[in-house]
Amino acid sequence: MAGDKRLVYGSNAVLELVRQRAKTVTVVYALGPKAESGAEARAELRNLCRQKGVPIEERTRRELDELVGHESRHQGVCAVCGEYAYADLDRVLDQASARQDVPLVVVLDGVQDPHNLGAICRSALSFGAHALVIGRDRAAPVTPAAVKASAGATEKLAICQVTNVTRTLEALKKRQLWIVGTLAEEIRHDGQAAVVASGAKLPGEIDFTLPTVLVLGSEGTGMRHLVKKTCDWLVQIPTPGSAISLNVSVAAGILLYEARRQRG
Repeated sequence: MAGDKRLVYGSNAVLELVRQRAKTVTVVYALGPKAESGAEARAELRNLCRQKGVPIEERTRRELDELVGHESRHQGVCAVCGEYAYADLDRVLDQASARQDVPLVVVLDGVQDPHNLGAICRSALSFGAHALVIGRDRAAPVTPAAVKASAGATEKLAICQVTNVTRTLEALKKRQLWIVGTLAEEIRHDGQAAVVASGAKLPGEIDFTLPTVLVLGSEGTGMRHLVKKTCDWLVQIPTPGSAISLNVSVAAGILLYEARRQRG
């Protein structure tokens, strides 16, 4: 594909793309109506494309496999569209302030798996985050795999790409947001009680009703040292009865749910 084009595949992902960003879509390719698997979703997509004025063309499964790659599960649909448009973080926060919303921002420090990125986007959108921030380097961008894993949430959530995560966190502090960093270390247990790292808190001890930035580190090593130093609070998630640390997207879902719970 040309540098200014991208592919989006998967039924939900393409549906949300056409709903939210129809003007960016060049063409949608789909299996014919006689193909049984996913026929209902493709019928909905055809109707939506007609309403939005988006061209939709029939393709065989083999043609779709060759277009998106044989390892990708396209569910019989694929869209060719413009390059992903990242949001401006300051503008997102200004809009939230105008609505008198209490900001909730998710920042990813080095998350490199597009499936984790997609899953975190889905949780962030579901639980009311205003934006998700990713670094420009050593981090997964919004790829077709991330879009599909998000079930189209990437097309609805404000996703911002920044050059320097630490400087961005410092700027958010100046906007009176509190920085909550997620520790990847496993929590020790003394009987039934969770023993967190020195200076860390359990999720229920964090006041998520304040303007909050939730920081999640990379899959392997967690937050980098400078990012960790920037945090106002550190949080650990207890996993009683297990010595297995949580996947970063699972941790994101738990903490975002807690934030939503506290905010009512």
